[in-house]
Amino acid sequence: MVYTTPAFIEKNPRTVQAIVTAFVRALKLMSSHQADAIANAMPEEYGLGHREVYLRALTASRAMYSPDGRFTREGGETALRVLTAFDPDVRAAKVDLDATYTERFVDKAQAAN
Repeated sequence: MVYTTPAFIEKNPRTVQAIVTAFVRALKLMSSHQADAIANAMPEEYGLGHREVYLRALTASRAMYSPDGRFTREGGETALRVLTAFDPDVRAAKVDLDATYTERFVDKAQAAN
């Protein structure tokens, strides 16, 4: 998920689209490649000098990523709970997922690929 404010989206729609498109492409690559291929595409520093541990972590965590950039309603609710737990600004805000969650940028990224 990409989190931002409506004001940022309104002011920077091309930037938001570019970020979402990059995420969608990365998620598609992750869903269609094994951990070693993913690791080979990343800077070596991401493995922190422990390639085998990095490969095991990639393998173990792949299932938690959306293969196409889309999330279920429950996924959005979980993300909001997590953000609320550690971000005081989110905790203080009244976030209405129905009014704020959109897949329009994912839809456009999917159409372009």
